[in-house]
Amino acid sequence: MPARSPSVFFVVGGALAGLLLALGGCNAGGSAGGTQAEVTRRVQRGVTPGQRSLVFDHYSGDVTLRDTAAREADLTFVKHARAASREAARKLLSRIRIEERGGSGEFAYKITSGAAARTSVDVQGRVSRKTRLRLYLRDGDLALSGLRGPLDATNENGNVRIGGAAQSVRAETRNGAVEVGMRRVPPEGEVRLKTQNGDLRLTLPASASADVAARTDAGDIDVGRDLNFSDRERDAGGAGGRFEGELGEGGARVRLRTANGDITLRRGTVRRLPGLGRPSPPRDTTQRDTTQRDTARRDSLPTPPMLRRPDAQQDDDAGAAGADTGDTAAPMLPGRDTTQQ
Repeated sequence: MPARSPSVFFVVGGALAGLLLALGGCNAGGSAGGTQAEVTRRVQRGVTPGQRSLVFDHYSGDVTLRDTAAREADLTFVKHARAASREAARKLLSRIRIEERGGSGEFAYKITSGAAARTSVDVQGRVSRKTRLRLYLRDGDLALSGLRGPLDATNENGNVRIGGAAQSVRAETRNGAVEVGMRRVPPEGEVRLKTQNGDLRLTLPASASADVAARTDAGDIDVGRDLNFSDRERDAGGAGGRFEGELGEGGARVRLRTANGDITLRRGTVRRLPGLGRPSPPRDTTQRDTTQRDTARRDSLPTPPMLRRPDAQQDDDAGAAGADTGDTAAPMLPGRDTTQQ
């Protein structure tokens, strides 16, 4: 009996392996192309924090907050879920929770999901410009524009951008860039920016007086020539660098630290982040939530004229008229299920 050529076995074996891989791809992605369905649900909330801190504890998604002269924070939570089918995506969407906790010192939103790898929640809205904010984000980009109260932002994976700050700022991320533009720097305030992997950029107004210390382990430090430091010390040894200086009369503490990235210091007055317009609603949405009611919720129906708030985009320090309503606002129309097939 003639011996079979080894090449025959290789050809047959390769064909079987390719067939098994193709079948596995169909099972994992739901189709040969691996297409996935995405379902989006939009939830609106409102709260009047007053003198309390407003806190966001979030697992995944972008957070974009702008300033308003109104006392009430007007927030939109846009939930996203991805799966092999729309039905499976809707089930994942129902596992997202927006929990609320209110006390005398703070009001907190805690956003969680039982399927974090396939879901996310984008937070958009307007917050009273003098509100004290604390944010914890695990995966996503953070942008704060025109907010002048104390800001404390911690991110794990994503960029942090702040424009128009006027009180103490602490902004930190593990993987991403941090960019902060100050409207003013209070004499006893503190600006602390930190990242492990990413660049830092800080813009200070001409009137700022601060003690500045910046350090990078691998990167350059670029200090604008129009920043008038009365005393400075610079060390550019090795792959990184260090800079210390007294700006103006000193006073406020500015600390900049990155392990891998450049540090840039510039002079200028920043009132808001550029390019942040009104948040636009997603096309495929549901105005419904699965959590227990604690704060006011509104759907996308027009507000009756007698309940409509004045335009809150004006750039002034005056608050909106009306009494502080605490945790809840006037009752609104219930949400409607408008998920599109």
